[in-house]
Amino acid sequence: MSLSLDYAAALTRIADADLEVTKLAGTLYRFAESMERFPEATCFSDIESEPAPPLGELMDGPRWYAPDFPSAAKLQAALRERLEARREAKRIFNKMSFHERKGLPKVPA
Repeated sequence: MSLSLDYAAALTRIADADLEVTKLAGTLYRFAESMERFPEATCFSDIESEPAPPLGELMDGPRWYAPDFPSAAKLQAALRERLEARREAKRIFNKMSFHERKGLPKVPA
């Protein structure tokens, strides 16, 4: 495969990873914002020894399902993927000659 196609694939990988980071951060932001507006809200998770409560049995107000939240490990994995994609794109870009680079976008910061 040519370097320009490898570079395009690396840029796509960066964009995908950046979208995932943005999605996870947005979920956390919306949750924090909602908890500030609705302090009476409740959050629940599945517990093995206990049946999952129907939403109607939970407290009044907004209800959040904890497994839907991005964990620290999930955030770190998304950030690591973005960093590795940037490193790969930079490595490929630096291998390319001036003429191969002509017209290609630089590696996003």
